[in-house]
Amino acid sequence: KVLPRCKAANFALGYFFLSGYRTIHEAVSKVPRIRLLISGNVSGETVDAIVAGYKALDTARVELDKRRILNPEARHSKVEEGKREVRESIELLDTDASSENTVRGLADLIRQGRLDVRIYIKGTLHAKCYLFHYEDPIQEVGSGIVGSSNLSISGLVHNSELNLKTNHPGDFAKLCEWFEERWDEAEPFKEEFLNLLDR
Repeated sequence: KVLPRCKAANFALGYFFLSGYRTIHEAVSKVPRIRLLISGNVSGETVDAIVAGYKALDTARVELDKRRILNPEARHSKVEEGKREVRESIELLDTDASSENTVRGLADLIRQGRLDVRIYIKGTLHAKCYLFHYEDPIQEVGSGIVGSSNLSISGLVHNSELNLKTNHPGDFAKLCEWFEERWDEAEPFKEEFLNLLDR
């Protein structure tokens, strides 16, 4: 119901699974501009674990800040991890016409300049945020959905998830600001994403 009204959509996801994306591909493919921000960290190292290893919260925060400043080798490692995740997501797809159309459709969106993909490497991106910018901003600027659902079959269909949709202009502006900050911190990933899709 939301996607047909959109001029743009931004998704920030801890995990991106083609099996989940396939369920919304047809509607998403009609949106003129899409940005996909995915996590590059699946190591399982969480803030809680780091904090537990240090005596003071301030010390832990300093350590976390150090870890967010990545050297070139660490950046490369995060990008490679993201590529591995996308490759595994493709490999797990059923080899049916719907799956092939989804992969081909994503690749076409990138080639048309309508889909941009970045990988967040400055820390763990665990958030799930879906932002929809509407064509008629006079009626409503947009809406956002935040919650626990990844773009996966489990997240969209099977799991017991909790998400909140808001169309309040102040909430939407804050969510957009949050997304833009992380987008600016992320590394371009659309070429790597396209190469994986084309295999």
